[in-house]
Parts: sequence; structure tokens; C-alpha cells
Amino acid sequence: MDRDDPAARGGAGGLTGGLDSDRSGDSDGVDCVDASREPGSDREPGSDQESGSDQESGSDQDLARIHEFVELVGLAARSPRQRERMLRAAGAPITGASLTLLRWIARHGSATSSDLARWLDLDQSTVSRQLRPLEEHRLVSRSADGTDRRVARLAPTEHGEALLAAVREVGLHDIGVALDGFTAAERRQLAELLDRMRLGMLDAQVDPTGRSVPPAR
Repeated sequence: MDRDDPAARGGAGGLTGGLDSDRSGDSDGVDCVDASREPGSDREPGSDQESGSDQESGSDQDLARIHEFVELVGLAARSPRQRERMLRAAGAPITGASLTLLRWIARHGSATSSDLARWLDLDQSTVSRQLRPLEEHRLVSRSADGTDRRVARLAPTEHGEALLAAVREVGLHDIGVALDGFTAAERRQLAELLDRMRLGMLDAQVDPTGRSVPPAR
């Protein structure tokens, strides 16, 4: 891992890099929580039960720790150096920008350059420039659109699918390094909890003020 990259510090295997581990607070004003502290270590001696305020404070701290984790992963995912590192480890002959296009094409099965420009909010010249390496290395193929033969559709080739699988393997390896020391049961429990969180994020609605709210049940 390149420790000179601010977005690559603070995590094993390059997965959780993104935030300085010694900072006192993040950009959104959520204080970092010392995850090494034992739960309840700040309770008064002789106190056997948490008061309502203690429980609320603990909940806030839990949310702050989860927020920190999400930020670390998000910043690592957006780090150009992180993408280049993963591509280098996977033996991929393209840049992170081209990898992003390949992922979007594969996610949708096929796409036009106009689709990519719209999805990623890029201009056509940028898309064309980033597509060029994918075509040069035969990672995508072109075919005429079924409804308008003047339009070319792009689809991943076998080489393109293999490259994406190789990059994914690097990512899985990174996660394995980060979870070194976890038991199989702990890994399974973590996966289940993260999947519940993922579904909750997908189901959440946004109110008129821009704040997320749980979906109507």
C-alpha cells in the first residue's frame, strides 16, 4: 500500500484507507470514536446499569463508529491511487477511469457511449478517450444497436469479464486481510449485518428536507 497517499492510510490491505486514524473529527462534524475502548469503560464505578442518557450516548457512539467505517471504505473506493494499485495487482493494462466504464457496461450488459456519459455525468469526448484503452485491449466489443443501427452498443468481451473478475479477487483478498483474526462465525455474522445495512440503505426514502427516513411499512 502507498502510505504517502492520504486516501490509503489507516487500513490493512488498502481496503479501509481514507481517513487519518489520529484525527479528532471528520469533515461532517462527527467525532471519531476510539474503537479500542471497552464498551461501558466510561461508566461510574459501582454502576451496574446504564441510564437512559448512557444508552443514548452509547447509541450515538455506535453510529459514529459505523459512520467512520463507511467513510473509510467510501474514500478508499474513490481514491485514484487505490484503483491503480488494485489494477496493478490484477495485472490490468488500463486506468481506473477506464475500469469505471467497464464496470458500468458489464453491470448493464451493454451500453452506448451516450449512456455512459449520462450515467457518469461525463462529456462525450471524455467517454471516448476513456473507452479507447478498453477497445485497444479488446475488453469491450462494438455492435449495432437493435433499434438504431447508426448507434454502437458496447459489451464486455470474455477478456473484459476476466479482468473484472481479477480486480474483484484483489478486492476480496483485501477484505480477507482486513478480517485476519476473525473467526468463521464472526465473518459470517459481519456479512449478515452488513447485508442488512445494505438493504436498509437501498430501502430508505428521502424526505423534502433531504434527510433519509425509513420506508413506510
